[in-house]
Amino acid sequence: MRSTSAASPSGFTNLLGAGVHWVDFGGPVRPAALCVLVHGLGGSTVNWESLVPHLIDRFHCVALDLVGFGLTEPGRRSARVGDNCDLVAAFVQQARRDHRGVPVVLIGNSMGGLISAQFAAARPEQVAGVVLVDPTVPPARFLPGPGGILAAGLYAVPAVGQVAARARRSLRTPAQNVQDTLRLCTVDPGGIDSEVVAHHLPVAQRRCTHPEMDRHYSDAARSILATWAHRADADRMYSRVQSPVLLVHGTRDRLVPFSGAVR
Repeated sequence: MRSTSAASPSGFTNLLGAGVHWVDFGGPVRPAALCVLVHGLGGSTVNWESLVPHLIDRFHCVALDLVGFGLTEPGRRSARVGDNCDLVAAFVQQARRDHRGVPVVLIGNSMGGLISAQFAAARPEQVAGVVLVDPTVPPARFLPGPGGILAAGLYAVPAVGQVAARARRSLRTPAQNVQDTLRLCTVDPGGIDSEVVAHHLPVAQRRCTHPEMDRHYSDAARSILATWAHRADADRMYSRVQSPVLLVHGTRDRLVPFSGAVR
């Protein structure tokens, strides 16, 4: 499926002190719902370009770059999950003013799934449904797998986390970073349209020229790991989601174990 970004309006809006980058992928004149797309750790609005062509015949789709990622200028805001949840709430409020009377469905991937669930749990009256695509959920075991333990060791201490994020950014070229991420997060990177892959490159190049983003990546990763550490709190939060939920999770997910979604 080819990208729609070239024809999609985009811009910046100031929300809670951050210059938030957004993309409006469009939709029908009378959409069944307004879909707000929330990306995951290290992601951006371009992550949705293969999905939205399947949705915009029925739904109006908009996406934002969270603080610390993509083109959003964070100002003094943090990239932690809770703070980005507040940002999404402000973005949804603005989007609802532009689409009065249209029900809102949040679609979140990974960290964005966690944020979307938090939003739905805290503001049930504002959301008609939630789609969670491989969301951050506590693992079936109390201890994560080797990859989770390594991540916990790297990001538990802020200074170490920033070094890890900087190494991830600086030891590989932007093009290599894009390919590394696609190999980690997908089963068949070769199946992704080349135009969609190419649109990820400017985002990776921007990251190389904004070293302050290392701190935001580290902060976001550490707050995700806190979900594993406070498993009972996460369970209670997910249990408070009252709107209809579609949970989609890959059995071969290398980052969030499928067993956690089953649980």
